[in-house]
Amino acid sequence: MEELLAILENGKEMLERLIQLAEEKRSALVDNRREDVAKLSQSELELTSALQDWEQARLQCAERRTLAELALAAEGSSRQRLLKMREELIFLTQKLANLNQQNADLLKHALAYTEYALSLIQPDNQTYGQQQDQGKLSFLDRKV
Repeated sequence: MEELLAILENGKEMLERLIQLAEEKRSALVDNRREDVAKLSQSELELTSALQDWEQARLQCAERRTLAELALAAEGSSRQRLLKMREELIFLTQKLANLNQQNADLLKHALAYTEYALSLIQPDNQTYGQQQDQGKLSFLDRKV
């Protein structure tokens, strides 16, 4: 039981770190710090990979049973500790899901704004790779 609780505590710490990264990413998105968003996304990917490994270790240690099932089978303080850890993990997972949804929404808005801004400076009849008629300068050609 102590080994399982140690594994669960480790997973809890990883979730807390992911939440911290998601909050930093939200701030970077709001402040339009693209380089920071890229670095934070890479850190999130690395931590997510470690969390997947953690999940496999947890399942193996718990003999593929859920924490609720383990808590029902446990007695006394072990039961209370498992139930408490289960609630904490559920809370952290929900918080992370909410932050990820907020960040996804921010990214969608940023992309929509970028597409809109590009549509303002790009002629309607021209796409990437097409040549304009000779002698006619586009808005960008005039600025350069």
